[in-house]
Amino acid sequence: MKGIKSFLIILIIFLFVPNVNIFNVNKANAESNKYLRVINQTTPFCLDEYASTPLFFLPYTFYVRVISTSSYSVHIECYGNGTTKIDGYVPLNTLFDDGLSTTSPYLDYKITTISSTPLYSDFEQNNRIMFIFPERQLNYYGKIENSLNKVMYFVGYGDQLGYVSEDALLPFNLPLHPNELTFLEKDEPTINQPTTTPEGDDFFSLKIVIIILLIFAGIIAVFVAFTGKSRKNTNTIYYDENDYE
Repeated sequence: MKGIKSFLIILIIFLFVPNVNIFNVNKANAESNKYLRVINQTTPFCLDEYASTPLFFLPYTFYVRVISTSSYSVHIECYGNGTTKIDGYVPLNTLFDDGLSTTSPYLDYKITTISSTPLYSDFEQNNRIMFIFPERQLNYYGKIENSLNKVMYFVGYGDQLGYVSEDALLPFNLPLHPNELTFLEKDEPTINQPTTTPEGDDFFSLKIVIIILLIFAGIIAVFVAFTGKSRKNTNTIYYDENDYE
């Protein structure tokens, strides 16, 4: 009896007490030097430890390296392959540990200017750092929209980091990381149920119906045969020539 009461109490706690997180697919074990994956399009990269002010949003499906964790955020590092290595913060429980090999974790991608464009220190385009000529390649870090709903890209050019406007760039499509997207829910496979012979009570009922129909059909056949023969015997006329002598 005590065991049943204990089970009911535990069940009530899990069902009704807030902030009890049993299953959280986004939660990762943020150990130092571990690579965690960006699993949505709006994972912010921030400079402050509270991860409250995004500089840009990290590339979807790629990885970052954990430096340390706090009560509010994960301190991460990214872009160590051919681009300037930078570090910042992301909110807790926004990254995913997929357990896959990460030999090329970072996005290493270049975008090209189509016209002369300022490089800004902020995505609101208030402070210009320098001008960049057309057909120059920039290292991609991430993107963000400003208050005018204009897409701004955080890039590296030479030893400078800053923002350029989308309309100053050749169109491009960012690749996905080649690793399997294990964080996505998989569709349940469709199973075609084979046609089988009815079994159990249904099959037994079907057999009874068939037998009754066969018996009924047999009775009708006998009745038709008998009545047909009787009618034939009744209508037969016998002629005897002696009747007219």
